[in-house]
Amino acid sequence: MKKNIVTAVFTADAEAYKALSDFRRDPLNSDYEICNAAVVRKNGESLGVLDGFSTGAGLKNYSFTGWIIGTLSGFFGGILMMMAGGCLGSLIGYLFDKKEIRQNSSVIQEAARSLPDNMTAIVMMISENGETAVNDRLGAYDLMLNRYDADEMLALVQEKEQQRKEEAHRQRKERMSSFFKGHPVNLNS
Repeated sequence: MKKNIVTAVFTADAEAYKALSDFRRDPLNSDYEICNAAVVRKNGESLGVLDGFSTGAGLKNYSFTGWIIGTLSGFFGGILMMMAGGCLGSLIGYLFDKKEIRQNSSVIQEAARSLPDNMTAIVMMISENGETAVNDRLGAYDLMLNRYDADEMLALVQEKEQQRKEEAHRQRKERMSSFFKGHPVNLNS
């Protein structure tokens, strides 16, 4: 299954809520798995989430994997070591889960930037075998539909974050440089 971000901009607000309800009743089937879906409205740079749901489909569930590995690794140390290993493994897995959820949220927000102002839309992170099942479900509505590859969108988000960090580092370096120009430091004392 290919992971995509689907944006559907509706001409009527009520249709967006009806389409979301339809997907909420059937978020997983053989053709697609919806991880997150939300009805949103963009006003300038702000994005308001009006309704939505999350199924957790498509997440790797590192918490459970960490718990299993930790429990098994503590097996030879006895029951207390198994419990400690399971807890530690689960905690480490949770941190990876949290990172994946944060990345998914960033990708969805990046796709939502392309939405027109003051229009109601559905934004979905979805794994799909093909585009026809979702297109058919949305075919009854008057809308504008776009798809973005989630991996390409994630790469774009990561690139923008790296550029933001480099710019912040450059500005910090310039401030330090200008500070020390006005305050010479004598290293020989």
